[in-house]
Amino acid sequence: MSWHSSDSEGDVWVAVQGKVYDVTSWLAHHPGGDLPLLNLAGQDATDAFVAYHPASAWRVLGRYHVGHLSDYAVSEVSRDYRRLVAEFAAAGLVAAHMVAAVMLGFLWMQSGFLGHDSGHYCVMRSPALNRAVQVVAGNCVAGVSIGWWKRNHNAHHIA
Repeated sequence: MSWHSSDSEGDVWVAVQGKVYDVTSWLAHHPGGDLPLLNLAGQDATDAFVAYHPASAWRVLGRYHVGHLSDYAVSEVSRDYRRLVAEFAAAGLVAAHMVAAVMLGFLWMQSGFLGHDSGHYCVMRSPALNRAVQVVAGNCVAGVSIGWWKRNHNAHHIA
């Protein structure tokens, strides 16, 4: 099968490991939105599929199988990437640690509250210490620019 086997110009076909899938009807249901599929239409999406999907996604993908690529070959870059992923997985570097994930979520939630309250100068007695807490909790831990947050957030107190 070649990429030109699609009957309609609006069809969205992707290839994963040499198999071709017509994912046109899945666009509206794809949990990651339609843009990733639209951007990968007509291409080998193997590396993106493996990187962003759990093992259960293979069952969903199977429903859309329409054929095999006649000229499937893995590029040297993809071969190196896949080897690296396999090495990381074998070493346990990508294993899910649910306790750590919950703790990290709790840390981010609390840093958000701390950044919010220090943004209103309610945490420390000194404004300078409140600003330091804002930078640490907002910029460093939560990844939110405290300057941006103050410019946008404080507007709702005026309205």
